Amino acid sequence: MDMQARIVDGPFQWGEGPEPSPAENWAFIAAGARTGSNALARMLSLHPDCYIGNEEGSTFALMTIFSSGYYAIIGQEGFIRWGPQFSPAQVRQLCETWREICGGGARIVGDKQAALWCYRDEVRRVFPGCHLVTTIRHPLDQLASACAYNEEIASRSAAGLLDYVCYHADSFAGAQRDETVAVVRFEDLAEGNRRAEVVGDLWRGFGLPVTEELCCRVAAAEFDAPPGAIGRWRTDAHVARVLAAYDVSAQLALCGYGGDR
Repeated sequence: MDMQARIVDGPFQWGEGPEPSPAENWAFIAAGARTGSNALARMLSLHPDCYIGNEEGSTFALMTIFSSGYYAIIGQEGFIRWGPQFSPAQVRQLCETWREICGGGARIVGDKQAALWCYRDEVRRVFPGCHLVTTIRHPLDQLASACAYNEEIASRSAAGLLDYVCYHADSFAGAQRDETVAVVRFEDLAEGNRRAEVVGDLWRGFGLPVTEELCCRVAAAEFDAPPGAIGRWRTDAHVARVLAAYDVSAQLALCGYGGDR
């Protein structure tokens, strides 16, 4: 019988073993959708000693598969046990092999995926001391962008759209409170010189040398946000439905945005 399998998304159930070694040579972008994280991953990877996988999900897949020890057969109820849970150090060894295959010898290697933010404590357990970066955006701009690209989100009621705004606003606020997470604003990626400054600071935080030539490459890099991406919420019909029914000023304030921005 032809069956499809999927790996259980946790909760993580680690096996016993020694703790992993420090991971200062790993970096991860853990961010919500439509916040500029794809562009940031590409720009960071312009450095010859930095490779950030863009939605590859390999490291997270290894963490999930080998910590849970279970998989589910689509169309059937329940889970099937397939093997022992690995310890964080053992999963780290698997990730180091992936690094050798995909990293091209770069000093800083990592991945970019939204799920990494939800499970950042587990990421830190496998990669202690790693660099964590997140991108944030005006929550209403993020909502407008999400509705343009995702029909399921666009079809939600005003209350459902408000839930989307609240969830991401809370996530953004949490990122800004966490001193171990580098926060990059979407708006700072849109302008060339500011973009070069932000990416250069991240490279320096990773312990990489930064040259004027590299900064110029970042400043000249293509930023794929469409014209009007900043402030698009003002003319978006989905956002208008939310604002007609709810006051979101508290959510905007959490992220450092005001209603006029």
